Amino acid sequence: MTSTGGRRVRDQTRNLMDYTTGKELAAFQWNVLANPAVFTAADNKSQGDLVRRKKALVNAKNGGITPDGKVILSVKVTNSDHIATLTIIPGSYYVHGITLFSREGTPTKSYSWDEEKKTYVSGGELIEDAPDLELTYNSRSHKVTARLYRVASGDECFYQYHDVTYDPANPSSLKIPERDWKTDYLWSASESCKAEFIARTTLAKDRRSYDEEQIKRDILKLGQLSEKTSYEDLLRTLESCHIRSLKRQSYEWLIRTFKRIAQKETLKEREELALLRLMQSMDGKDYSRFYRDLEADQNALLRHLVSEIDDVSLYFWTDKDNYTNFIGALVWMFNADGGRSIKGRFPQAPDDYARIVLNFNSR
Repeated sequence: MTSTGGRRVRDQTRNLMDYTTGKELAAFQWNVLANPAVFTAADNKSQGDLVRRKKALVNAKNGGITPDGKVILSVKVTNSDHIATLTIIPGSYYVHGITLFSREGTPTKSYSWDEEKKTYVSGGELIEDAPDLELTYNSRSHKVTARLYRVASGDECFYQYHDVTYDPANPSSLKIPERDWKTDYLWSASESCKAEFIARTTLAKDRRSYDEEQIKRDILKLGQLSEKTSYEDLLRTLESCHIRSLKRQSYEWLIRTFKRIAQKETLKEREELALLRLMQSMDGKDYSRFYRDLEADQNALLRHLVSEIDDVSLYFWTDKDNYTNFIGALVWMFNADGGRSIKGRFPQAPDDYARIVLNFNSR
């Protein structure tokens, strides 16, 4: 089976914020990335060495290069209940394994690179015979874009990647870049790791200038989101887009996305950040509509958000280093438009307040 630009081989081939310990770990990991260990270009290809060295897992969607120089354009699972990850190891830039996980995070099958067989193997089974994976290798002889990976020994939070121009006809011509590596969190990174990464990237990006062409690219990505978009892809897309791009979305789009995230039973750091950024993106004229949506069904959404979002949250609401939370964000909304959004919501006569009951415990 073939595909454009490649050969497809099928059946062959915590709440905010746990910073007491989370910040200390993340700070250490960020120091590692700021001053990364020296990575050698040499690869020990033996399977036994892969077992002994600490391996790390990254999302498989961007492919990579096998240890013998073939370019993996894509790795796809044939079962929607599974997720594919790539195995990377310290001292190497290449993909040393492919592991399948259930949606719950349980590993179901792991393939490791076998130097003698020049393919990935699981207990003697070649990945070419795997019924639950589709690999697409590059089949063209001219130069292609391929992704390199690197991870510091012992790092359980982050890895770095670099997209390079690669000549499959002359693998030895590949020059490992010395600069401009990008950072992302590992597939198995803890929530604290993810929160620290997002705080240092997404929120920092929101403060930087963003030109119209970049906004158009963001809007195109946001327009491709749908109810069928996986929850992880939804969060990653929101995190990758500038706040100015989110502000271009309609209230209907913002509240629909807000509700999809807010209705999760447990809201962790990433959810909280996404919700607060969506709130920040709303136009002042829509604040009163937002309050009504929060209060619908006997304050169901409001009660859930108040119970799940901690008192102290991420700093991003203004350009100053002040902290906010969900309630703080609502107060900010009240003040931002001079109270116009809550005009008429409360009685004018003091005695009339006795007639108002806000029941956050009703079911």
